[in-house]
Amino acid sequence: MSTDSARNQAYTRGTRFAHPRNVLCRIEVTRDQAGVVVKLAGHLTGAHVPDLLASCAERPSHSRVLLDELLTADVVGLDALRRVEDHGAELVGLLEYLRFELDALRRKGV
Repeated sequence: MSTDSARNQAYTRGTRFAHPRNVLCRIEVTRDQAGVVVKLAGHLTGAHVPDLLASCAERPSHSRVLLDELLTADVVGLDALRRVEDHGAELVGLLEYLRFELDALRRKGV
């Protein structure tokens, strides 16, 4: 295999690996003295909402949801973030465009 061919093959594998459809949602839950810390990464969809809600259900007003690695959220995921925040959880690191979408959802009364 030539060097150029090896480089192209490595690039292709890397591109496929990094493709957005391959990245799911990771939910990590830890607890500290202040409450529950939930870290979301990737793409939040309706399929992940039950896990998110269950993670924050223990002490919703003492939950922090770390969102600096969240890339996207569908409408169901945004609604879940809205509900979690409405129950007192702190959303930390939410991307500005997702905050805009969340506020728009809230204004619609959904």
